[in-house]
Amino acid sequence: MQNQNIKKKNNKFYSTGLPLPFKNNTFDVVTILEVIEHCNKIDNTKIIKEIYRVLKPGGILIATTPNYFSLWPLLEKLISFFGPVDYTKQHVNYFNKKKLSFFFEKNNFIKQKVSTFIYFSPFVASLSWSLSNLMEKIENNFFKTGFGFLLCGVFKKK
Repeated sequence: MQNQNIKKKNNKFYSTGLPLPFKNNTFDVVTILEVIEHCNKIDNTKIIKEIYRVLKPGGILIATTPNYFSLWPLLEKLISFFGPVDYTKQHVNYFNKKKLSFFFEKNNFIKQKVSTFIYFSPFVASLSWSLSNLMEKIENNFFKTGFGFLLCGVFKKK
């Protein structure tokens, strides 16, 4: 993607390395989805500082990662045992709500919201989409516990 195309709304850019090829204060929103659990603390800090650089003042960062204050560690072990990928070796950084908030706040972001999502409904989808959808509605209405398998954090650049 060429930089002159960035000014268009709703463009997507995927990066595999740092530094990002953009000027300071370029983006309103940046997402980092299911990445930070795969990076050590030093690399995560570099990534977040680079995201901070390219976000406009007041810009929003949305991050997702597994919630290790849930049944995720058990699920991870089961998937690793029965599946082709050993996630116990893939994931090197472990977050819960408190740790996720602390990490981004330490890197000059202001927490807007950190919540959990996804319980068991995706695992029922292989049996029935209807049952999975019904289960998701029930989970979203009744399980406000904070024990969902994944975290979603929304943070604002200072």
